[in-house]
Amino acid sequence: EYEQFCGWACTLEEKLSLPLSCLVLGEEAILTNIEQDENGTSIVGVIKKGKHKIRIPIQDIDLKDKKAKYAEWLDAYRHWLGQ
Repeated sequence: EYEQFCGWACTLEEKLSLPLSCLVLGEEAILTNIEQDENGTSIVGVIKKGKHKIRIPIQDIDLKDKKAKYAEWLDAYRHWLGQ
């Protein structure tokens, strides 16, 4: 399972054009990085909003441009998670 999450983290980091505009709880922010959590069992996005940086599960981030080619990778990850 750890290796699968690692593979997804690498793929998402490669395929998403970072930094990119996103929505978190309906508010605009910038997705600046993708990381695995401390246990290696989930993927988090590093979000910058104003002067603050937060880490949230990548599946909870909505991309502003849902028609962009890279958006399908985040959708594929959500599908793999069973969402």
